[in-house]
Amino acid sequence: VITHTCSTKMFEEVSKSFFGQVFYHFDEVLKVYFDELERRLTYKHWHFGHYHTDINIDEKHTALYNEIVRVV
Repeated sequence: VITHTCSTKMFEEVSKSFFGQVFYHFDEVLKVYFDELERRLTYKHWHFGHYHTDINIDEKHTALYNEIVRVV
């Protein structure tokens, strides 16, 4: 999965790593939608941007900014 932003759960992980605390933004509706997609989809990996950082959150979620990854 490749999206601009991420689910609520992943956003909380990114904001803790990147900001030191959880911040909430204007795109909450989209995050909630991605929460539902995450529950329904079977996927190998979810890549997203938006947060201007490169973080491997867990084995299935990565925030990308400068890093380039091969998607196959």
